[in-house]
Amino acid sequence: MTNSLLKIIILLKIIISKLVPNRSKQRHDSGAVPLHSGIVEVEVLIAGINTLQDRIDLYKKSLKDKAELEAIYNVSRQVAHDIRSPLTALNALASDLGELPEEKRVLLRSAVHSIEDIANDLSSKKSRQKTGIQEQSSIEGNSEGLKVSVQLISSIIEQLVSEKRIQYRDKQGIHITTKQNTESYGLFGKVNTKELKRVLSNTINNAVEALDENGAIKVESTLQQDNIIVVIQDNGRGIPPEVLPRLMKQGATFGKEHLKKSGSGLGLFHAKETIKSWGGDITIESQLGKGTSITISLPKQVPPSWFAPAIVAGDSEIVILDDDESIHQVWENRLKSEGVLQEKIQHFKNPYRLMFWYKSLDVTSLNCSPIFLCDYELIGSNNTGLDVIEELGIAEHSVLVTSHFEEDDVRERCARLGVKLLPKNLAGIVPIKRVNVLTCSGDHEEVVETSARVAVVGDNKDLRTHDCIDAILIDDTQVIHTVWKMAAKKCGKVIACYEKPDDFINDMEQYDKTTPLYIDSNLADGIKGEVVAKDINQRGFERIYLATGSDPREFPPMFWITKIVGKEPPFMGLKGKTS
Repeated sequence: MTNSLLKIIILLKIIISKLVPNRSKQRHDSGAVPLHSGIVEVEVLIAGINTLQDRIDLYKKSLKDKAELEAIYNVSRQVAHDIRSPLTALNALASDLGELPEEKRVLLRSAVHSIEDIANDLSSKKSRQKTGIQEQSSIEGNSEGLKVSVQLISSIIEQLVSEKRIQYRDKQGIHITTKQNTESYGLFGKVNTKELKRVLSNTINNAVEALDENGAIKVESTLQQDNIIVVIQDNGRGIPPEVLPRLMKQGATFGKEHLKKSGSGLGLFHAKETIKSWGGDITIESQLGKGTSITISLPKQVPPSWFAPAIVAGDSEIVILDDDESIHQVWENRLKSEGVLQEKIQHFKNPYRLMFWYKSLDVTSLNCSPIFLCDYELIGSNNTGLDVIEELGIAEHSVLVTSHFEEDDVRERCARLGVKLLPKNLAGIVPIKRVNVLTCSGDHEEVVETSARVAVVGDNKDLRTHDCIDAILIDDTQVIHTVWKMAAKKCGKVIACYEKPDDFINDMEQYDKTTPLYIDSNLADGIKGEVVAKDINQRGFERIYLATGSDPREFPPMFWITKIVGKEPPFMGLKGKTS
């Protein structure tokens, strides 16, 4: 429990020093008081910190005179009660700190949520301890019975690393970084968020201890087959080879002998038990003098329906609504690097200016409607980004880019409006798909260039949401792609072609599930199309055709296959459009 108390103290002090600086100066300045009169809440917050410090001292003293279990129960009960006052102050500040940059507002909300989790954890512990459950099993947290759900792993990593940079800001020689790219972006795992953060946090803390005063810690996430791989790597002292085999066992520690309290030895043991309960694993590799790598693997899950798998940028204008200048810069740099012209990017910080601009457009004269990337929380405005989207009727052309993406009410409203969500801290790595309009003999041909190697060919239609796709092909032979594209173009149809089934599965939420899908039986790497088709059918696609050169009689009955057909494009024999 001491760890929980100290963690609360650290979080509160970070907030005071980082988010509410120059307290005395603000009080004596003439005119309006900064921070929207949050000084009273700050005083409550400071008083709460002092009270918590006193409680920790009381806890240490009481252990000398009472049975440990009873002392822990009594102090945890009091702390769980006392923490509510500074939490109330924090929530008041968090809701009224509009002058803070977005990054600091996110950190404040994250710290508040962390403290609430700890307080709730203490409340649950006091009940368990009163009934006689030993302190040792609850200090580190028991993963049994904890609710798990599908969570975006890359966002959890970015959020935690931001918190860790703040926590260790005084250690100038230690650099904590993340390495994530477009492949890391859409990785969802079935976890308990608080427990995963605990595991990652403890691992980073251990790495900091191994570095002494100088060094680097890197957190990287990748996808290997159907598993999410998270690696926490440091260039610290390393661990002797004879110690490694026993580090995952209960009670085993290493490298903490110099600390005043070496710990219970449950950290890595608990981490392994927790990760295994989610169907994953954790391993350690280390070399003396070179550093240590801890690898966590988790089964990959299907992204939820609210998630925006990519930004599709075409010939239309891209409109960015956000009150944070740094986010505008992120989007501009990313879009320009993908070939989007400067004049196609519109920037707005004020929602009313955006609404005036859009209402003045002659939308009917546009080939493609603009794409809108909107923040949710807009400082200085009573309207949220969703209010703007709903008022303008642009839901199908909009993506909500927000740090509030985990909030149930935001997700529910997005689902009702049909708006996809994108975590703001991942704006730097979200895949951007380019739609280039090419002219060939007077005809328009649209090709979607993506990291997933999907090609969409057809007449001049708006392909942003892929609602206009007439068919989907999954085949690993480029010649077949070429034949189908030519047939589609000739008769004015639009077709999406994929080489790998995983690439289609990553994009499948963009498509209408009534779209006919054609898949080859024999795909690369020994993958059987009919097996993949069954999984696709379970995800809602019903019109699935096995496009194969084999005799249909060679296949057993398959209820998920509409029909077994040949390799010829379904458009053969259709006449092209006439003007």
